[in-house]
Amino acid sequence: RETRARHALYGGPLVLAGLAGFALNAGDRWIVGDAFGPAELAIYALAVKAAAFTALAVRPYDMWWEANRLRLAEGPDGRRRLRRSQLVGVALGVAAAAGMAVLGPPALRLATPEAYHGAAGLIPLAAAVGALNVVAGYAGAEVYFRRTGFALLGANVAAAGVALALYAVAIPAWGLAGALGARGAAHLVKAGIYVAVAAAGR
Repeated sequence: RETRARHALYGGPLVLAGLAGFALNAGDRWIVGDAFGPAELAIYALAVKAAAFTALAVRPYDMWWEANRLRLAEGPDGRRRLRRSQLVGVALGVAAAAGMAVLGPPALRLATPEAYHGAAGLIPLAAAVGALNVVAGYAGAEVYFRRTGFALLGANVAAAGVALALYAVAIPAWGLAGALGARGAAHLVKAGIYVAVAAAGR
């Protein structure tokens, strides 16, 4: 019974955190589609793919890191080794975003009909948002070391709340760029909470 309770205190909040993450990552498309229609939504979705590519490019390192972060954190030198591994992941994310920002727009213009070329101008911003998502992911390493999942849940709920509030304001005011900016701000909020939680646990 005690084991089940520990699992519930850790796993239950993680499930709810996933739902909050869905609101952060999908709420923008609902509002964009409602405000601008399917044509603009298609352009926005293409730009968002650039942000997804940034995370996808880092995925091989992510898979190694997620499997080894607990081992890296062990021992008297563990915190330094974990920090170094996080910085490597962040550097890879920034490099992938820079590559997408430079190569993505011309590639999109070559590969899509002219009706979708409006997405090319959004790709650099979308790639930057993807980099912020990578930063947030690595900043949250120590949150997973806690006995419960409530810190992770709190960070995701706060980020989702910021995202939804900003989507409602930024999308009508600044259009598709406003949606991307709101998403990036939410990732920054999440990363900031993760860093604060890690600092408080030292």
